[in-house]
Amino acid sequence: RITLKNPTTEEKTVPYTLIVTTYKLQAVKTLNGTTSVEAGGTKTEDVALGELSSGFYHLTVTVDGEMIRAFNIGIDPEGVVSAPDMQPDFAQFWQQARTDLAAVAPDYQLTKLEDKSTSKRTVYLVEMKSVGDGTGSEVVIRGYYAEPTAGGTYPAVIHYQGYDGGTATPWCMGGNDNPEWCELILSPRGQVINNRPPYTNAYGDWFGYGMDHQDHYYYRGAYMDVVRAIDFMMSREKVQKQNVFAEGASQGGAFTLA
Repeated sequence: RITLKNPTTEEKTVPYTLIVTTYKLQAVKTLNGTTSVEAGGTKTEDVALGELSSGFYHLTVTVDGEMIRAFNIGIDPEGVVSAPDMQPDFAQFWQQARTDLAAVAPDYQLTKLEDKSTSKRTVYLVEMKSVGDGTGSEVVIRGYYAEPTAGGTYPAVIHYQGYDGGTATPWCMGGNDNPEWCELILSPRGQVINNRPPYTNAYGDWFGYGMDHQDHYYYRGAYMDVVRAIDFMMSREKVQKQNVFAEGASQGGAFTLA
């Protein structure tokens, strides 16, 4: 629908155009029309887009040659199918990474944080071991974990953290924040908790670390850190194993998808 308002004191007849392109701005169709709007009035025109295949489109509306609006729409986004572009050894590569992770004893270590714990939940600094990074040594990763003090079992959520800016104070939940949940805030290798004193980052800018070899690449290990966080949740007696969720923003969003 295109809504036009005529601010003048006389009726106006104007041409309008709706241009539909792909998100890459490749032309799809152009729809033209003409309408009259009474003085000081408003009029809405229905424009039939016709059949559009699944995808995302950019729409531009012009009236009397002047652009008045540009916006994006999605048509059946669930129907978008991307051609696979994974390498031939993709599945084998990640299965081997999972096998390597399974061979590393997690050795979970929990240290109670008295200043964060309350009568409702106990908050811990948790440490666990993950796969090596090509140096031959297993890697210790860290996070903050909160667990209700009362008996029973609880749903659980893992917060995967975004790309580390290096200056912010690591976020730690409070004992009263979500008293009916078990929560883990995971810092992947070399980031956030693992990048603040007394710990140091050994991975430079992270994204470029180990690009010379697929088995040493930073995100191979970081994605296994993501899996290890799930292993940790599954090891806790108070966690409802059928109700473990994940969330994250930016890099943490990518971890969540993975």
